[in-house]
Amino acid sequence: MLASLSMLASLPLPPPEMPSATHGPYNLDTPGALHAAVQSHSHGGELILLHADRRRLRLLLNLIAELAAWESHHTFVLGFTATVCADLAQAGSAVGCGYTSYLRAGPLAADVVKSGISFNYVAWLQKSHLLRRFIEEEPGVNVLALDTDMTVHTTPGPYTGPEPNHDPDSDPDPDPDPTTTPTATPNTSPNPNQVHAEPYAALRAFRDFTLVTTFDFKGGFANANIGFIYLRNATRGGPVHRLLVEFERRIGHALVLPRAWRSPVAWLWDQNVFNKVLLSAMAWRISGREVFLPDGSDANWTSLHRRELRARHFWREPSQPAVDGTLPPPPLLTPTSALRVAAPWYPREARYLWHELTLPSWAAPSTPAAERVILAPSWLVSLENGLGHKQKHVLYGAGAAALPAAAFLHFTCVHQSENARTWPMRLFGHWHAKPAWPRPPTPRAAAASLSSGALEGSGGAAGRVAVGGDAPRAGRLLALEGGTLEAPLPPLPWAQLNALDALLGGAAALAGRTYLPPVLNCTTARHSHPSARIAVAGSTPLPGRCFWHVHAPRGGGVGCVYRVGSCPEAALATPAEVSAAARLAEPPRLTFDLRAGGGAALARAAAQLLEAHREAPLVLLSINLPGGGGGGRDRRLVERTREAASAASPALGAAVHRFDRRCSELTHRTKGGAECTNICS
Repeated sequence: MLASLSMLASLPLPPPEMPSATHGPYNLDTPGALHAAVQSHSHGGELILLHADRRRLRLLLNLIAELAAWESHHTFVLGFTATVCADLAQAGSAVGCGYTSYLRAGPLAADVVKSGISFNYVAWLQKSHLLRRFIEEEPGVNVLALDTDMTVHTTPGPYTGPEPNHDPDSDPDPDPDPTTTPTATPNTSPNPNQVHAEPYAALRAFRDFTLVTTFDFKGGFANANIGFIYLRNATRGGPVHRLLVEFERRIGHALVLPRAWRSPVAWLWDQNVFNKVLLSAMAWRISGREVFLPDGSDANWTSLHRRELRARHFWREPSQPAVDGTLPPPPLLTPTSALRVAAPWYPREARYLWHELTLPSWAAPSTPAAERVILAPSWLVSLENGLGHKQKHVLYGAGAAALPAAAFLHFTCVHQSENARTWPMRLFGHWHAKPAWPRPPTPRAAAASLSSGALEGSGGAAGRVAVGGDAPRAGRLLALEGGTLEAPLPPLPWAQLNALDALLGGAAALAGRTYLPPVLNCTTARHSHPSARIAVAGSTPLPGRCFWHVHAPRGGGVGCVYRVGSCPEAALATPAEVSAAARLAEPPRLTFDLRAGGGAALARAAAQLLEAHREAPLVLLSINLPGGGGGGRDRRLVERTREAASAASPALGAAVHRFDRRCSELTHRTKGGAECTNICS
């Protein structure tokens, strides 16, 4: 948590204004600054809006590089403080950057300071405030607003998307039997007259919707996850605009209520507030009133009508018409050929939900009186928990030759740390280790106007750490022999995995290396589904949701790599990095024998790791864990491993102890409920 808002007054003054011809920073509270920023950084009526504070700077820089790889340079950053813009400039980014101080100096400032709520809550509110201003002040611009914990998964080249297929889905079950084997079937109906460059090739299908967001089965209320928002042709005074106006009204109302201060997640977290506003607007036909109000004035009525207020009553399936709708039904939506069809989870016509949002009868006349909202199909945005597609990240890490299943991935189920989000980006080849941003004289958008149907630009993945890339990550690597993607471990009980990670992590730290958490073999159809359990002989199966599923780059099997939380991912190596290092040179192999009588051999092997093989890009370890006790189920196996290491090499034992304390999530996994950093159950 950052400092409370009572400290805002002590924050450093923003840097001096810069001419609008530059990349900023723009003080968006200055008259004309927002228009200048839009004029300088939008292209073809499109603008990509990112937002971050300094805690998410690495993720912000990576997403900028992801978009730049597809020549999407029409990007603008809302810095939650002015210093973010300075950080971007220092990093060499060419994107525009601005900040707003309306919560420090605007009409809500006094209430914000008085409430003492944490700065991060207020920071999130700035995005919604700016989106409202875009609709009001820049009506000719469509805005794609993205959270920083996202990656862009598409392939440049000729657009070969099919014409709409009106045949019903052959498997409409949104959550199929986990033993079903996914099949990857590329789309095949070439259209040589169109050229695509992502991300807008996938967005072209959503022309009939004013607000595109994503499904979140944990989000509650209206099931919307606003980490992805696309505003298209939103009209001032229209239903979507009124959502954002009502959002801010409720925030202002909540700030003066001690009840909201004591429950900021319920009443001041942008995700919760937006869902309440959206469901209130959808339920207007039955309620005739605003509901889910922060002062609880609707509590009695809401309690009596709780069943009628469930979101499922208002969202419509693709085949369903709107209730008393004024707009024609939306068309069926199909992915472009840049995205693979992986039935039944990512079928050609994937499930989505939509609603025709109308204005209350008492609202001032406005055009249009109705606008469509959509919870997009999973092929547009996969949240690893999307619409009937819970944790199907088995499909995310396909090898370089395979088409991706989704245009965007949003890592919503990972631990609330930057490390936890960076880790899967590296695993799936979407981490830009040394991002480089071209500086075009004017923004060159891969996405010209969506209405044109002809998008220019080629894009590419320059600078990306690709799965199966040609060079290892900077530094030296350590891995378990028989625990790599090419030769994965058979599934082992938690106790043994904990001990292996403790020893590998300690040895790597002592030697100044990064280490690969052992890769488990989950190639079979049964194990390829993330919700399946990974069989362990003589032990309770491991929950598949605790692992990321990484595909071999050349059509091999599937390896399970543990998800991390607060453990610094900089201490870890990926399977691709280890594979690349092994191809450069034959790695030396050492054996760490921690069994009784193996102390002298262990000491020699530890010395070799530190001295004889100091410069080797990769060292492979064979490990014999200590025996005795309760075997693979023994929770003291980590402690016995540390004791055996200390007896042979005090420095190694101390390093194992430090790693055990630093990354306990990798060394204390048990069936007591602490085995997994996946926050989505």
